[in-house]
Amino acid sequence: MARIGSMKKYPLRACGLCVLLIASTLFVGACGSGGALLGASLAGRYGAAVLPTLAVLEQSGVRRQPARLESELRFRVRSALADKRAGVLVAAMSRETVAAQVLLTGLNGTEGLPADTKTLLAEIPAGGAMLFKYNLGNGAGAAQSLAGNIYAALRSGAKADGKYADGSLFVPPFIAADQEGGLVHRYGDDATRLPAAAAFGQWSEGFANPVEGRARLRALVEGAAYRSGRELGLLGMNLNLAPVAETLDDRSLAFLDTRAYSRDGETAGIAAGAFVQGMRKAGIACVVKHFPGNAAMDPHLGMPVLDLDEAALDALFVSFGIAIRQGNPAALMVSHIMVPALDPVLPASLSPVIIDRVLRKRLQYGGLVVCDDLRMGAIRATGREPAQAAVEALAAGVDLVLTWKEDLALLRDALVSAMEKGDLDEIRVRDAARRVLAVKLAYGIYDGQASDPLASMETELARLRSETERYLKEHGL
Repeated sequence: MARIGSMKKYPLRACGLCVLLIASTLFVGACGSGGALLGASLAGRYGAAVLPTLAVLEQSGVRRQPARLESELRFRVRSALADKRAGVLVAAMSRETVAAQVLLTGLNGTEGLPADTKTLLAEIPAGGAMLFKYNLGNGAGAAQSLAGNIYAALRSGAKADGKYADGSLFVPPFIAADQEGGLVHRYGDDATRLPAAAAFGQWSEGFANPVEGRARLRALVEGAAYRSGRELGLLGMNLNLAPVAETLDDRSLAFLDTRAYSRDGETAGIAAGAFVQGMRKAGIACVVKHFPGNAAMDPHLGMPVLDLDEAALDALFVSFGIAIRQGNPAALMVSHIMVPALDPVLPASLSPVIIDRVLRKRLQYGGLVVCDDLRMGAIRATGREPAQAAVEALAAGVDLVLTWKEDLALLRDALVSAMEKGDLDEIRVRDAARRVLAVKLAYGIYDGQASDPLASMETELARLRSETERYLKEHGL
């Protein structure tokens, strides 16, 4: 079995006086002597893990906010340590388990799960489940029960000691849904429907000074997302397939409508980053979408084409760059779209050029890369079946693939077969699984337990909803 590098089981330690001096210097520049003490303390504890984190934060919007800087630094260091631990866990997994972990599947069921679905999840420990309107909206207790039943079905495939037959440990699932607000709201009356992204963007335009408007927008969106995230966490969700970070333009208007924050890239990026930060404060990981953008064609129906030169594309990337730097999202979704100026042959979701050269290198994104549903019309238009597309997506640099219950076994087997034949680099798939587990560890999903339904859950949810609605009303939304 291939191993990815040499993963230590212990936190990184100090690597010398130079680390302390550099970290302290950066923090003095960022937030004064208090920051220097914090920098020295964390550098002494975590060593080299702090240095790249400080370099990133020095360029971000949090560098002059000591409390926010401390919180962000601690999370990034925790993420670095989670990445190391994830490598150890993945190294113990069989090819079958690794292939299952990179799949996020849709399921049937509204409170409980049908017997065939339970059997499927016991046999294939998928990385998580994505829920839709047909799964939800049946009461808060039903939503929480469904999340618990998904957890239990996946856990039933492991032995009493929590280990699978291959000796690897059970990994709790992502419970995901698209909860953007506005038009895209999966939980019905069980959770507060946030205003559409466009409503937040328009709110910020009411300020004469654009800089003040964006600053107020950041605070407003973060506060709204945090309050919404608390509700979603109580309902059992831990991964939000949101927000939309795209800059709205005439090409994407027909598809995105009010789902985008603004036609201004800086405004859209700041709002998307704030949404990510607010959700993270509530314990919810976010998937920023849809990179590199959209056109008029709905990818559910056919293949959209973003026919722009590289200069125009760079302008579209502004919002994603800001969302990445300021939000530090757990994941980013790559769309099924042709971008001839970057890759005239493959759609973005299957293109190593767009994923590696543009997203990873140019935008310096290091998180989880997710690709959209492989049964969409855009992928069908290429003549590919979901299994072939899944293999190509992983090879291109995607880490987590959206699929459906009917295709789950097919995609898992296709990935295993491709690894066995040498058509898909096993190290690449293990690297993808490592990123999946790293997010779960960093957000406490791996170490958590499915909670039993709370006797007072309905009361607590009502309280949280009241707080969210009051917050929005106070801001005229």
